[in-house]
Amino acid sequence: PEDYHLVVSELVPYKRVDAAVRVFAQRGQRLKIVGDGPEYKRLRAMASANIEFCGRVVDSDLRRLYAKCIALVMPGEEDFGITAVEALASGKPVVALGRGGACETVPEESPFGGILYDDASDAGLLSAVDEIESCYQDVQPHALQRWAKRFSKAEFMRRMSDFLALRRSSREERFQLRR
Repeated sequence: PEDYHLVVSELVPYKRVDAAVRVFAQRGQRLKIVGDGPEYKRLRAMASANIEFCGRVVDSDLRRLYAKCIALVMPGEEDFGITAVEALASGKPVVALGRGGACETVPEESPFGGILYDDASDAGLLSAVDEIESCYQDVQPHALQRWAKRFSKAEFMRRMSDFLALRRSSREERFQLRR
C-alpha cells in the first residue's frame, strides 16, 4: 500500500468525517477523502497539508484509491456501509465505529478485516488507527475479497431463492396438514 488512509463518504455531519480530519491532522499522516457535501468548506478549513480532498471520483479512480490505501476509515455509524464492503473487496482492512452495519460487514477475526472501535471520541479513532497499523501484517487480502463476496448480488439472489423455497415448502406442508 501507499502511505495513506482513505475516507469515502458524503460530507455530512452524521458521517463524522471531522473526527478523521482532526485525528489525521494530529497524526500528520496522509488521509485522502473522497466525497462532497455541505461540510466540505468546514472540513477543508480544519484540514492540515497531509489531508487531501479528492471530491467525487469515477469508479476506476475509486478502485485505484482503495487498492493503494492502508485502510478505509469510517468514523460514523452506518446502517450498512457499502464502502466497507468495497474496501474489503479490494483486499483492504477497515477502521470503523463498532455500531450499525459495520458490525455485520467488517470481520474482526477470521479473516482479520479491520478494527471496530467502541469509543466514538477522537481518542478512540486514534487508538483504532494505531491498532490497524500494528496488525497490518495479519491482513490477508484474498480472504477479505472472499468475505466481501457474501454481499454480492449473486449471493443475495441465491440466499433469497433458498429462503423463498423454504417458505414455499413450509406453506405447502401446512396446507397439506389442514386437509
